[in-house]
Amino acid sequence: MKKYSKLSVLFLSLFVLVLSSCENEALEGFDSNDGNPFTNSLIGTWTLDDFTSSVNTSTVVNGMPIESDIAINGFNPNYNITFAQNTFSTSGDYEYSVDIDITGQPTMSNNYSLDNVSGAGVYSTNGNQMTVDGSFFEFNFQGVDSSIFEGEQTVTFVISNNGQTLTFSQNETQTNNTGGVSTTSTNISTSVWTKVNNNTNTACADATTLVSQAETAYNNDTSNVDLCNAYKSTLQNQINACGDSTGEIQTIIDGLGDCQDNTQPTSVEISVTTGTLNIEFDMVDVVVDGTTLKITGETSASNPYMIYFEVEEGATGMEIINSAFVLTLSTTDPDYFPNTAGVDDFTSTITENATGTLVGSFGGIVTNSTGGDLSLSQGVINIMY
Repeated sequence: MKKYSKLSVLFLSLFVLVLSSCENEALEGFDSNDGNPFTNSLIGTWTLDDFTSSVNTSTVVNGMPIESDIAINGFNPNYNITFAQNTFSTSGDYEYSVDIDITGQPTMSNNYSLDNVSGAGVYSTNGNQMTVDGSFFEFNFQGVDSSIFEGEQTVTFVISNNGQTLTFSQNETQTNNTGGVSTTSTNISTSVWTKVNNNTNTACADATTLVSQAETAYNNDTSNVDLCNAYKSTLQNQINACGDSTGEIQTIIDGLGDCQDNTQPTSVEISVTTGTLNIEFDMVDVVVDGTTLKITGETSASNPYMIYFEVEEGATGMEIINSAFVLTLSTTDPDYFPNTAGVDDFTSTITENATGTLVGSFGGIVTNSTGGDLSLSQGVINIMY
């Protein structure tokens, strides 16, 4: 028996025996003009509805033409293929008729039955191209056992009807010239499968619904860390339930990053009153140095004022910014530092210091190196970073 390579993985079990008995070359691959709809919908079990195949072969031997036509029609199918995330398995049985004409004369018309067909392997997809590696089925024909066909093969597929119908089709012509014999074969084949509503499909459908809901909630507030993490969690559950053979779902997860709130705060305030002058530091910069927050506030005026202080991440309480507090009111005058001489001492309080938020207050006497004093009041710290 002649062994054929690169046969279409799903059509192979349907007509390889007839082709081999007639010494015709096997046809390669599938060809489809469609794109890649519902690739992830492959996950689950599909049951065979119908298959047909016609093979026309023209052979010239020593100048003498010989033409054969093979028509194959399936019936009574009870055959399933199940796709997991990266693996597949086949099982079941089916019948088919084979009609062969040689040079226009009917030469054979028989019915065949394949029982307990089974196979397993691994697969990957790229667009609507599927690459399969593994054994696909078992069969026995006229006492010849050909249970294992291995090797990598590539087929194409189309999924339609809202993900419920899987169609393989082929219309291909090949020409071979060997030892003075020229052979041209044309194959037109179609098989149609319907998705089985099993528990795997239900889990995938449920996971997809939850993803849609989480995506809508997140898109309504992309700065919400909790909604971002919830969206990522549903996407991961979708991968577990449905697979992600194209990597599209993982790409979305990667794009969400670590779900930190990277948006600019809607309100940032560091302000203080000295005498009758109210100063608002409207340009604020927060630098995280290890576990230390280094905060600089600056006014946007032509002669800017500047304030600087430090605080440890998570630290709250009184006087914890005093040691690094600096107020600059002029590029020529000395800086002002907290005064703790005992009269209206400088004080500060940090009340909130977590998850990108720093809230507190300050006030009291500050002094420069020449002995100049300023009285600060109503100092406010309200930063989101």
